[in-house]
Amino acid sequence: MRRVAGYPLKASENKPERYRIGDLSLDAGTVTLTRRGSEIALPKLSFELLLCLARYAPNVVTTDTLMHEVWGKVVVSDETVKQRIKLLRKALGDDSSAPKYVAAVRGRGYRVIAAVSPISMERTEASAVGGTHRSLAPWLLTALLLVILAITGWAVWLREDANPPADTTVAQTVDAKRVAVLPFKNFSGQAGDEYLADGITEDIISALAQVSDLGVIARTTAMHYKNSGRRINDIARELEVGTVLEGSIQRFGDQLRITVQMIDAASEEHYWAQTYDVSLPDLPRMQAEVAERVAMALKATISEIGLEILKRGSTENPQAYDAYLKGRAAYRRWTRLDNERALAFYQQAVDLDPGFALAIAGIANVQALRASKFGSGQEWIEEAISQARRALNLNPDLPEAHKALGISFYYAGRYQQALDYYREALRLEPNYDEAIYNIAEIYQIQGRWDESVRYQLLDSHRPFGLEQLSVYLRNLGFYERAEAMVRQFEADLPIAFFTDANLSVHYLLNGEFDQARQVSRRMQRSFPDDATGWLREGEVDLFAGKLADAEKNFQTAVAMPGIWQNYARLRLAHLQLFGGNAESADLLLRQVEAYSLLAINKGHEAWFHRWHLAFINSLSGNKEAALSWYERAVDSGRRRYEWDEQESAFQLIAEEPRFLAALQRQRDSRLQMRLKVAELLEQPDQGL
Repeated sequence: MRRVAGYPLKASENKPERYRIGDLSLDAGTVTLTRRGSEIALPKLSFELLLCLARYAPNVVTTDTLMHEVWGKVVVSDETVKQRIKLLRKALGDDSSAPKYVAAVRGRGYRVIAAVSPISMERTEASAVGGTHRSLAPWLLTALLLVILAITGWAVWLREDANPPADTTVAQTVDAKRVAVLPFKNFSGQAGDEYLADGITEDIISALAQVSDLGVIARTTAMHYKNSGRRINDIARELEVGTVLEGSIQRFGDQLRITVQMIDAASEEHYWAQTYDVSLPDLPRMQAEVAERVAMALKATISEIGLEILKRGSTENPQAYDAYLKGRAAYRRWTRLDNERALAFYQQAVDLDPGFALAIAGIANVQALRASKFGSGQEWIEEAISQARRALNLNPDLPEAHKALGISFYYAGRYQQALDYYREALRLEPNYDEAIYNIAEIYQIQGRWDESVRYQLLDSHRPFGLEQLSVYLRNLGFYERAEAMVRQFEADLPIAFFTDANLSVHYLLNGEFDQARQVSRRMQRSFPDDATGWLREGEVDLFAGKLADAEKNFQTAVAMPGIWQNYARLRLAHLQLFGGNAESADLLLRQVEAYSLLAINKGHEAWFHRWHLAFINSLSGNKEAALSWYERAVDSGRRRYEWDEQESAFQLIAEEPRFLAALQRQRDSRLQMRLKVAELLEQPDQGL
């Protein structure tokens, strides 16, 4: 259900919610807030914020919960919530230093401190009739009620008829402030300038994110419509936006001609159109001007701080800026070769301008990704942290630098620190899809799969985001929804690594070996630098009893550096033990054991290091240690109980009560998460 005007009621409720909040009366049905009979005017978001706080009272409501329930799919920052709380307090006459209604709880969120109680419909109707209604004859009571309803209906009709334009204005304002920036067209005549058109599109989206009260569609969602040829109002209807920006670029050496048009989606009429003749280093200033003009047209505001953020970390050197845009385009292709190209372009930009903070942050992201995805080693993480901090010294408000630190600490297993950096990146750039994805990824590895879904829903319009969401939902048993999503994105992602990796596990666990092998080999062809395809086919061979084939595939996976190398060693060692090659197996097991113990001693929080140690100790006959490490793995986020039930390496502990209890804990956790996600998916504004 699309929110156009008015305020949403919970779809599951037949009667609107009403609350007494101290001396206030809140009615979600009539969308009114009164104090001793006098109405207090509240903007839409302020009303929904108070309603949300009342629902949870007297409990603390976290900032994340407020973002999710009040703003829905529009990504906002902690600062946006803080400012909305400030506006609510102002409307209520509340004082943050001595609050009567809403109090902040440091590090947690907000709560209503006034007494809150629901007002029942029966109590309200009784009050309207009067305190003596029990003594009235039934026919007189009925007559009085009819008169009251008629008068009330007449009053409502008069109120609505007297101000019809007001409702229309609200509807238009709410719609108009949801904005999509469509991919700019490259009219330069050179295919090699596509990176420039895409870069300008992305930067204008980032600029608009600094305008308060705007809901801006994320970059990767917008890029889905590149060269689509579809009408603006069709795209707007699909994205549920009221305003569209589109444009084009022409390049003449270091000079650019950029045309920008702001369009009302419903009528396809122009608010304004402007042509800019600028040099490459002038782009941040031009983008800031575009953001100001959009804000002015939609009666939104952009702060001076926001304007400064738009110009963050830029350069006056046109060649440096050009190299930076090329590096960013290469980085976003996510392959090992493009990662190397991105590093070369970013380094070229920094060589041309050593103070170019954005390019330095780009180097940090490339190095962090190289270590975390492509298995290039700890030294790259250390260098990534060094470069990110160098960028932040030049400009503390670079979301790219905060995200690079997040990736680095994620790789090191410091998940809470990584979350802090990702959230800061998201605060600075509310539509930062990479930060959203990375937060969801951490929650997945922590075993908080429902939180993964909640975050990924914020980024479910783009094909890659929808793919990730389908993986998270499949893990929780929402198979039909996941398959429906695959059908939505498969035309745009014909080679979908995460889908194949996820499907191969499900096929394997269900005994569908042919399908699992088919998907595994597709991964080998599509991603020859990644060990996952060979590792999974080896597991298929193992389950199917083809031990020689399994050993060959595991050896291939062990030879490939990356995040799966140690797991491949465990699989190969288990097979060698079974084949009587104890000496070779023991060597592999001790390698993994030393690596995992060192990682844990350094503070790595991941479940898989503990699971590896449980695996090793079970194979080695150390029952107590195996049980202890397995319990710790579950404590740290292990949730794949259906795999562990079939894991032959756990034969030593398979019937132990502690192991069975740990499996049951995972079942219970998965069930609770599934129930939460089912409720989340039923919310009409999730668009699923």
